[in-house]
Amino acid sequence: MIRLLALCLLLVPQLSVAAGAAGVSRWTITRNTITLRYTFPEGLATRLAPPRSPAPPVETIAAYVLSRASVRQQDTPCPAVDQGYDLGNVDTLYAGPGLKSFEILFRCPRDTGALVLRNAAFFELAAAQIGIADLRLNGGAVVTRVLTAGDTAVRIDAGGTPAPSGAATYCWLGTRHALGTLLCLCTALGLVLLARVPRRLALVAGGLCGGYLLAGLAAGIGGLLLQPQAAQVSAGVLLALIAAQLVARNTARPAIVAAGLVAAVAIATAAAVLLHQGNAALALVGIGVFGVVVITLPGHRTTRDAALLIQAALAGLIDGFALATRFAPLRMVHALHTGQLLAYDTGALLGVLLMSGMVIAVRDLLQRHAPQKHAGLCRDLLAALLAGVGAYSMLTL
Repeated sequence: MIRLLALCLLLVPQLSVAAGAAGVSRWTITRNTITLRYTFPEGLATRLAPPRSPAPPVETIAAYVLSRASVRQQDTPCPAVDQGYDLGNVDTLYAGPGLKSFEILFRCPRDTGALVLRNAAFFELAAAQIGIADLRLNGGAVVTRVLTAGDTAVRIDAGGTPAPSGAATYCWLGTRHALGTLLCLCTALGLVLLARVPRRLALVAGGLCGGYLLAGLAAGIGGLLLQPQAAQVSAGVLLALIAAQLVARNTARPAIVAAGLVAAVAIATAAAVLLHQGNAALALVGIGVFGVVVITLPGHRTTRDAALLIQAALAGLIDGFALATRFAPLRMVHALHTGQLLAYDTGALLGVLLMSGMVIAVRDLLQRHAPQKHAGLCRDLLAALLAGVGAYSMLTL
């Protein structure tokens, strides 16, 4: 078991998905003049420098943004113009603490014509980045479009107005997030293994649905956020708890398993305190105490069902803040609406349920065809995998 855990700890850094980035492009179109104001967190600029190096100078960042932004009018490039006052082609603006913001003016040869607005900054360095493009045409209402690595441009027909990105776009972003995030995959795997029977699988689905719904409403209506560090350690300790329950299920001494969970949580909490991550430390302690209670309580049916429902709801609640947390540094530039957040969380829920269905199908297939003598090894391997991923998430703030 220890060897399997060590192996998984070595593999997790290669499997982890980097934290998502975000940026907001505000395009103002007035006849033949197009103004781009691009704002993004300072941390994104560090990707232009070698690993473990500070962000490059502002001039380097500005030149990079200029090289990735462009406007074309009917296949004719619209050049960036010198703004005067020794500003050059890029004006550095102040958007708030922890943010970088640049303004570029493009001038097209004609007042009318089809336009292609493109801002591909940082997408080749952070493929999971989500960009928002706010467009205002000739003083009209703002239209919001989503940009991704596969689509960094907005096309505007002559005399027309582009349609805003709808709920389906945000739903697909949520599904892609769930399917591409290791913690989501492992959580779905662990919850299915804990549930085992259809009745309890329904509890998992209901808990996830409630958690995602509550997170979307809390972030959209209440403006609540979950800090990235707190979200990461919460998901990690929840996954470690699931692994501990899988181990405790097959042992006559659940107290030993609970003690191991306490030790892991204590180490992670000490690290969070040393790094001045108070919210992360509180999340670790809270879920850790809940985990010890769950593991050591008598295994009555009602108790097990309630614990499983709460864990599924916590998993949905933690992951349900993903989009709001990603855009939290940019909330003064662009505010996400409740409908957008709920659509994203609906997609994430569908992604987790899809992964859960795949896990169930594979489990049933193995139970029918795999030799029973390997069942114990498979359980230990899966528990070690979940524990490894959870420990890595707790300890890498």
